[in-house]
Amino acid sequence: MAADGYVSEDPKNVYALCVQCKGATVGDQIMLRDSGPTGVTKWGPIWLTEANKTFAIPLGRYGVKFNTSVYYSEQATAPDKIRVEVVFG
Repeated sequence: MAADGYVSEDPKNVYALCVQCKGATVGDQIMLRDSGPTGVTKWGPIWLTEANKTFAIPLGRYGVKFNTSVYYSEQATAPDKIRVEVVFG
């Protein structure tokens, strides 16, 4: 994901996120919502603490359950500076 959008339009469990920041602004936020762009925030937000960093965020053995859909959302100063791979099943 490089911008807001559906990761999956079906119910899923999310097990991890792989985040790559390249020129992001410290303080930018990422989060996952259930049921679309105005849905309940099920994970996050987390605030980026570095502008250039690659890291993984494990969400435990059972992950985070999304009942309707998985929607990625970010509040970023500049577009295309954060890339997130969402691992789900």
